[in-house]
Amino acid sequence: MLVLSISNDIIQPFLLGCNTKNSKIIQACLVSIHRLITHKLVTQVSAAKIVNMLWMLMEDGMEELKILQTLLALLTTTTVVHNDLLAKCIVLSFKLYSSKDPVVSNTSAATIRQIVCILFDRVQAEDAQADQLSSEPILRSPTDKCQFSLQSCALDAYMFFQDLCSLINGEPPIWAIGLSEMIKAFGLELLESTLMQNPQIFLTHPEFSFLLKERICSLVIKLFSPSIKYRQASQPPSLAVERPSFAICVRLLRMVSVLIKEFYMLLVTECEIFLSILIKFLDMDKPLWQRTLAIEVLHTFCIQEQLLRSFCEFYDMQEHSTKIFKDIVNALGGFIQSVFNGSSNSSSISGPSGAVVVNVSQAVSNSPTSSVGNSTQQGGFLYRGLWIPLNIRPLPGIAKPVYLDMLDKTEAPAIMDGYTLTIAFSSLLDIIKSLTLLMCHDVRSSPSEMEASADAGTLTGIYRLADSQEDVNADQKLWKKMITSSWCGLLAAMSLLLDASTDEGTTEALLKGFQQYTSMCGLLQLAMPRDAFITALCKASLPPHYALTKSFDSGKTWVADASLMHIDSDGNSSTRMSSRTSLLQSGISSPTTAGSVTLTVKNMQCMRALLSIAHCHGNILSTAWQLVLSTLQNLTLILGLTPTKTGSLVNPRGPDSMTVLVSASVAGEVPIVATMLSRLFESSQYLSDEALLDLIEALTNLSLYNIDAALNKREPCLFALAKLLETTLVNIKRSHVYWDKCSDHLLQISNHNINQMRNFACESLASLVRSALEVLKSDENVIVEEILFTTLEKMSSITFSDVRQVQLSSLLQLLNTFGNSIKTSWLTILRIIGTITDKQGEVLIRTAFQCLQLVITDFLPTMSFKCLPDCIIVASKFGTQHQDLNLSLTSIGLLWNIADYICSNYDAIKSELKESIAETTKSNCSIDDILWVKLFSCLADLCVDTRPAIRKSAAQTLFSMMSAHGGLLDAMVWHTVLWQVLFPLLDNVNSSSHMAANIKADTSEAGILIHHSRDTVEKQWAETQVLTLAGVTRVFNEHNQIFAKMTEFQRAWVLLLEHIESSAMNTNSEVSLASLKCFQDIFNLESISEGSRPHQGVQTSETDSRYVSIWSNVWRVWCNIGRGSTKLSGELLSNHKNKINDFLPSQTFLVTFLRAFPSLYVHIGARFVTNDIQQTMNILYDAVRIPVTPDNLPFVLSSANKDSITPLQEIIINGINCLCNLPYGDIDSSTLNAINSCQKGRSLMYPTLFTELLRFTELASLPPKPPIFFESDAQAKNIPAGLSVVNCVPFAELCIKITVNMYKATAYDATVIKGGVLKQIIKSLGIPLGLKYGCSSQSTWRLAFQSLHEILEIGLIATQNELEKDELTEIFDDMWLELINTFESFLFSAHPPPPSLSVSEYISHEEMDIKIIALLRDKILSHAHMLPYEFLNRTMSLLKRGSIHSAASAVFQDLSDNNLPLRERFAQACFETLLSFSLSKDKYIYTKHREDLSSLAITSMLERCLEVLKKYNIDERLSGSYPLPNLRMAEVLLVMKAISTLMTTLIDSKDNSRDIVYENIWIRVVALYPTLVDCITCKSENVRLNLKEVLRKFKDVLVIPRS
Repeated sequence: MLVLSISNDIIQPFLLGCNTKNSKIIQACLVSIHRLITHKLVTQVSAAKIVNMLWMLMEDGMEELKILQTLLALLTTTTVVHNDLLAKCIVLSFKLYSSKDPVVSNTSAATIRQIVCILFDRVQAEDAQADQLSSEPILRSPTDKCQFSLQSCALDAYMFFQDLCSLINGEPPIWAIGLSEMIKAFGLELLESTLMQNPQIFLTHPEFSFLLKERICSLVIKLFSPSIKYRQASQPPSLAVERPSFAICVRLLRMVSVLIKEFYMLLVTECEIFLSILIKFLDMDKPLWQRTLAIEVLHTFCIQEQLLRSFCEFYDMQEHSTKIFKDIVNALGGFIQSVFNGSSNSSSISGPSGAVVVNVSQAVSNSPTSSVGNSTQQGGFLYRGLWIPLNIRPLPGIAKPVYLDMLDKTEAPAIMDGYTLTIAFSSLLDIIKSLTLLMCHDVRSSPSEMEASADAGTLTGIYRLADSQEDVNADQKLWKKMITSSWCGLLAAMSLLLDASTDEGTTEALLKGFQQYTSMCGLLQLAMPRDAFITALCKASLPPHYALTKSFDSGKTWVADASLMHIDSDGNSSTRMSSRTSLLQSGISSPTTAGSVTLTVKNMQCMRALLSIAHCHGNILSTAWQLVLSTLQNLTLILGLTPTKTGSLVNPRGPDSMTVLVSASVAGEVPIVATMLSRLFESSQYLSDEALLDLIEALTNLSLYNIDAALNKREPCLFALAKLLETTLVNIKRSHVYWDKCSDHLLQISNHNINQMRNFACESLASLVRSALEVLKSDENVIVEEILFTTLEKMSSITFSDVRQVQLSSLLQLLNTFGNSIKTSWLTILRIIGTITDKQGEVLIRTAFQCLQLVITDFLPTMSFKCLPDCIIVASKFGTQHQDLNLSLTSIGLLWNIADYICSNYDAIKSELKESIAETTKSNCSIDDILWVKLFSCLADLCVDTRPAIRKSAAQTLFSMMSAHGGLLDAMVWHTVLWQVLFPLLDNVNSSSHMAANIKADTSEAGILIHHSRDTVEKQWAETQVLTLAGVTRVFNEHNQIFAKMTEFQRAWVLLLEHIESSAMNTNSEVSLASLKCFQDIFNLESISEGSRPHQGVQTSETDSRYVSIWSNVWRVWCNIGRGSTKLSGELLSNHKNKINDFLPSQTFLVTFLRAFPSLYVHIGARFVTNDIQQTMNILYDAVRIPVTPDNLPFVLSSANKDSITPLQEIIINGINCLCNLPYGDIDSSTLNAINSCQKGRSLMYPTLFTELLRFTELASLPPKPPIFFESDAQAKNIPAGLSVVNCVPFAELCIKITVNMYKATAYDATVIKGGVLKQIIKSLGIPLGLKYGCSSQSTWRLAFQSLHEILEIGLIATQNELEKDELTEIFDDMWLELINTFESFLFSAHPPPPSLSVSEYISHEEMDIKIIALLRDKILSHAHMLPYEFLNRTMSLLKRGSIHSAASAVFQDLSDNNLPLRERFAQACFETLLSFSLSKDKYIYTKHREDLSSLAITSMLERCLEVLKKYNIDERLSGSYPLPNLRMAEVLLVMKAISTLMTTLIDSKDNSRDIVYENIWIRVVALYPTLVDCITCKSENVRLNLKEVLRKFKDVLVIPRS
């Protein structure tokens, strides 16, 4: 310190010595000063003096080197030089740098560099000693002289750096006063070295950061201007720009490199500009040296993965920022393309990028492919005749620029051939490696692992757990952006390089890049770039004329061809898409094209790389498997490999049979590739489940493509199917992963028209099922077992018979092999068997039936009871097949076996299924519903089969089974059977029978004769109807006790009756008679006839209503059958004239039907009402009138003679007797007693009963008409002729007797009297009485006369009794008129006696007439006061007519012709009766109208006499000489006698009581006188004699009586 204090004094002599200008003294002084400086004996004052002394020496030009040495020592060893003094030192150095002496200049340059280093080293030391840095810089404009917030050393460095920028930019310095200019190149070197060596200072001091942003960046951009504007192409003079300097450009690029590498985070925006300038430098119009420098700079960036990450993160991922990373990749790719696309037409001329253009033949001879294995050959690229050598071997991760380090060059040097392409090629590889390292760095902690992973070209398994999910998501987003930004440019360039590569090393490097990049794309799940790279690799793996394409769902196709990948002049990449529809254009299609296929070493390298990717990165290939497999398939086609049944590939013709051209080295590669191909699918067992699914998906897609190709007339390719089989077999342990997809695809192929592929697919599926079942047998995996058989079941939907045959044969084999070990798949097996249909042929049906027989006979105890319903269904289904009748019948027998098995194991089955049924059905369903109902339902379905043999067998089996096993069924099950089996069966049989055509049955196939009763389809169905209806009725009979307890028994009862009714109306006699038999059978049901009848003493409203309802429904059905069968449709008969017998009910049918009535009446008679009687009598009336065809008439008449009734009429009589309570026929006593009990209280219905009964009596006299109703008159004309009704006269006469008997029993009943029954009887009997001799049977009118007489004997008494009560007299007025009408029509019938009538018979008939007159006289007229006037008047007229023979002149004439006597006795009786009332001497007899009966009688007689006499006078004059007939003469004589008698009576009465004679009688008597006078001229003597006697009587009459 003491020496330091006097340093100024010590240094002063030396300073003076330097002023001597003597060189030796100066040298000695400078050495001394240098030593003082070295020993740090210089203070700030002395330092200033030393600097001044050095400045003086510099100006004098003396000891320039010593000056620089002393100055450097001063600044190095001490820190006393600051501020302006330091600036003066720096100025001094720069001035010496301007010396013309190169030694001085170079030394000055070195000194300046050292000084600059010292300046910034001081800053670092100062920063290290300082407690903290200044917080915020005080930034001023460069011209401000104010202090900055920097310490002294930092301030010196800042000022120096600021002035350095100003000098380079051509501006005056602020701090280093005295410097006016600076060489730009040297200044740029100083800036570069400063920035590169001291980045921390610029990052930590805001003042320096400000300089970077404001001065350095703007300076660089300004200096880049000539390079940016310059274009290599000639430009117009007006647009001429400054030519860029190589030296400046090199230094600028180096500085840019430093700025980007060291200060990127500080200069984000500025770096974007610098990078954009670099990318522009790669344009085609830039000089080659400039493009080379830019590529070298970019290469240095490409090896720094974090820098690339920053590019993408700060630029590409920003919305409105330049996509720097993408542009860099695209620029490099575009540069490579521009190199290959550069053209030159002359040989051995250097191209624009250092390429050499050679002839194609020469290029081929020089390429590595021309001499395989020549390792000394130079590598390079050959593309379209352009040969580009690879002069240096690229080293991944290392960038050694050549031209960027040429700082000593002022002019651009010549660029080596292929150098730029080599650097660009290396840059692309380094980008891929940097991306790989970047991803590895983000997930690994070991650098060695990163390098190993990147060098291996794989990223498989590199992930580890990140700190947080957000970090993982952010990283993946960044990686995906880097991939999406780079893949197009990389693919375009690398595809072109791979295509042009000529040596194995280069190819391997490219393939390694492909593998790395593909791996990254796969890990990030970027399908498009991954698939594009694999597509390019696949294309390179095949011979040149192959075009491999990959189809996407969008319908477009990637084509990996460098010619389709383009990068424009702006560095933007684009990929043209080829919309081809084919997945793969087949290679070897014909022998002519096969010879052009040549496999190269590069093809094999690419194939191995492709296999390596598939083997190592199978988990990330996803949809890219499609491309890989398509390529591998083409390889197998090229090598002639064909698949075996196990899926392996072999060459059936041997290795010497390949149709491709290969070299020796390639031939050696073929076995290796084939082995890798085989191991690829074997290694699929190590794939993840998702990756395995992707592989299977790709195989299935390829298989579908092969199908389409085969449809286009190409040979089917089985590669995909074979490898699918091999893959699934290898991964059989996890079949649950892929089984659905694989099996569905094989099923789809199995349903294709290509035989070869279909057969292989179905055989593969069957083999896969067998193998899987064998492998998994030990595991007892029931789930897998079910899946396997379900897959086999899906083959059932395929219609090809060969596929179904494989399925069933495989199933039969599985049953024989694994039948005892099958656990849960029986339902599936049964469904497989049950899918066979008639369309699939007899062979398949027989095979399926063999499986079914094996299941039922051998494995029925093995399977779960839950399978029994399905077993029943399948067995019944074979009953419906039409290929083999015996097989169908056998299947019905199998149903018997199942039923027996259920019966024998009933308890065990019920116990096992109890739980499962409750869980599955959630209802009260029982085991019986599932099994018995299913069994019965299946048999019921067979009962409506189209084949009669099946129907018959099924029906017999069904009802026999119900009889045998019905005891096991409870009421609930029977309820289900009724409503789900029996009644639907009846419905189905009826509907099928109605639709059956009445055509001849086809017997051609059976070859047997059929009875005429079964020779039509309709008749065959009739047999089925009979069997089913009888069977259902039998079931009701056997289990009626259970049915009667059902809540829905009434409904079942009604439905059964409806079916019986419907069948009874069937036109087939067999069906209708059978239904009536069933109808009668249900009357005997114990539960119906006894169980439901209310018993005495225990009646309840419930039982009574049940009983009434049951028999009311029976009664309704009986009535419906009666109406439907007896009321015939005229339209139907007219439309079926040829088959009229089918529409007429037979006599047997009617007898059977009506025989049920008495038994039915026992149950329903007590509730009969008027309407019921009308319905019954209508049915009986129509039944008796049913016509009979001529063909059947002899059979009907043979059972009854002329005077007896037919069986049908006898049954009808029984029915009538039931209603009338009259025993008749074979009605037993118990039934009769029941009927009698039903008649109590029935008097109100007597009138209705008589009304209906009298219709039957009319059949005796009126011809019965068939009960045919017509809708139009045209129908009546179309009724076929020959229809006749059986003789009803004996039947009607019986009905007359029944009527008489019934009336006798009920005549005094008030309802009979008041109901006018007597009038109806009189009217009805009046019909045959009126016809008399016109009746078809003479016994009819005689019976009618007798019946009328008997009825009147009782009826008149009952009527008169009522009249005496003076009640209801009006209701009898019509009866009296009807009676007089009947008497008139009978006594004076319009029908003459038959010629065969004898006189004795005629006399007996006259006696009947006299009885009528006597009845009138004694029984009726004796009560004239009760009779209406009209009746009396007509009675007198009748007597008047009967008293005179001319009243029936026509009859008398006939009698006269037939020599029959006149009815003189009858006339006498009439006249006497008339006279008896005319001349009655009793007390006056008055009618109820107070009119004299005798007056009426006299008036009638006088009118009749007057009429006869007038007619006689006329006829007498007209006859002339011919006498009148004797009958006329006798009539006149009788009239004369009557008048005479009357006159005598009148005269006698005059003396007794004249009041008795009415005035009108006298007038009428006097009126006779003129007529009598006219008779005087008659010719007959007898007439004249009688006339005299009459005229004499008038002497007393002519006197007017006194008042």
